[in-house]
Amino acid sequence: MKKLAVLFILFLAYSFDGHAQEFEKFDSEKQAKKEIEKVTQYLSLDDSLSNDIYSLLLKKHKDLAENKKKEDKEVIYHHVEAKLKATFTAEQYTKLESNKALLFDLIH
Repeated sequence: MKKLAVLFILFLAYSFDGHAQEFEKFDSEKQAKKEIEKVTQYLSLDDSLSNDIYSLLLKKHKDLAENKKKEDKEVIYHHVEAKLKATFTAEQYTKLESNKALLFDLIH
């Protein structure tokens, strides 16, 4: 009987872990889509550039979900900021810098 109880508890633990990972994946995609819609509209991005930035934002959210330490998050923020600067033209990035709230959302 104890073995059955242990197996049941392990089954429940495994089930909850799977659902948490699915939720995390969905949440990352949802956040990245929300951000890419804002920046695409604000900077009038073409589809190719929009897809590139979406991939970066999706990776950012997945990495942030996996890394809980403040130091790790700071490295991710710095990496995203550098990638954005390298991806956008100087004019696009300057315009983005003028919208501090949007830039902050994209980086963090």
